[in-house]
Amino acid sequence: MLTKGGLKAVNDFDLYGPEDRFGVTLTFINPVDSASWEPGAALPANRIESLRMAHEFGINTWVSLEPVIDPAQTLALIEETLDFVDFYGVGKWNHDKRANGVDWLKFRADAESHLKRNGKAYKIKAALGTEAQRWKKTI
Repeated sequence: MLTKGGLKAVNDFDLYGPEDRFGVTLTFINPVDSASWEPGAALPANRIESLRMAHEFGINTWVSLEPVIDPAQTLALIEETLDFVDFYGVGKWNHDKRANGVDWLKFRADAESHLKRNGKAYKIKAALGTEAQRWKKTI
């Protein structure tokens, strides 16, 4: 399951089996940014708390960090959730001219380094580039 619903999902945790996973989409750690970009969605603190509760309940947890709009906030979300998230999916912000101002290769390297250093399972979407592309870009 993947949700932006926050603590509402907690009521269904007793329905999860051993192969089920609970995930939330996290875009911002700042509640003002979240409310502006994701009106109607639960605030980040509520979504993060639902992950913590799922983990304590013994449910495998995951986070969709997509779209990454503010790399610094995404890195802060990773840091905030390391103790209770089992898997991270990371994808970039597309289809908006403002996304062109982000150094996606640097963000990918930073996120991947952080996840590897903490022994986390993850998938980073190909659109974020690779280390080989980073190397070519610096020549």
